[in-house]
Amino acid sequence: MNLDSWLKEVEKNSTENVNVLVIGNKADMEEDLEVTDAEIKKFEEDHSLKVMKASAKTGKNVDEAFLEMTKKLIVKKQ
Repeated sequence: MNLDSWLKEVEKNSTENVNVLVIGNKADMEEDLEVTDAEIKKFEEDHSLKVMKASAKTGKNVDEAFLEMTKKLIVKKQ
């Protein structure tokens, strides 16, 4: 399933105010990634979403992703 169809499913099955943060895993394998930084930037601009690269293996940006979503929820609540 590609991200565009996944986002359509999110929109279809969630409330209007849902927070979405796209996290791309396997950032520890930077040289093997199939998605370029330019493609990520275009996706972010096209969808008004933030994309974070993370690694479950090394923990890179895992805490930061949770912190980013927490900040969005706090701002939304205020």
